[in-house]
Amino acid sequence: EESSSTPTSTPPTAPAVNHVVIAELQITGGTGLSGNDFIKLHNPTASAVDVSGWKLRKRAQTGSESSVRVFASGHAIAAGGYFIWANSSDGFALSLGANESSTQTIASNNSIAFLNSDGVLIDALAWGEGHVNPFVEAGVYPTNPEGGQRLTRKSVSGAVQDTDNNAADFAIQ
Repeated sequence: EESSSTPTSTPPTAPAVNHVVIAELQITGGTGLSGNDFIKLHNPTASAVDVSGWKLRKRAQTGSESSVRVFASGHAIAAGGYFIWANSSDGFALSLGANESSTQTIASNNSIAFLNSDGVLIDALAWGEGHVNPFVEAGVYPTNPEGGQRLTRKSVSGAVQDTDNNAADFAIQ
């Protein structure tokens, strides 16, 4: 006797991401709001991550590098939690509810790296074109977000996507 079964479709699932990721970035708020930039980190793991001595670094299109943030001793990002750095101009960081702020700016054709205390690359995001030695794991996101737009990490079935390819892992929103 033959048994019949109905095939079912299972939605794709993303492999579990076991590290803090760059979740979102804005490089300008638009006309007159060029300092309205921010970086949002996300800890998708089930445990808090101690980021003491970890660094957010920026590389300009020319390859020049600078510090955005060095995390103080005892700083952690909670399980499932977020950390937001924002530019401090015009009260933007306060209005965004940022955890930390500085006068550092993020611009077109830049790249950002999140490094652990030993300088090992944990995550990176590069966007735009014409880069000289960008922080990037694989493909650069091909365009610059415009005023008020954000580069946002994609998710699959509710889990963050991290294929180490910015062109595949991010979308403009």
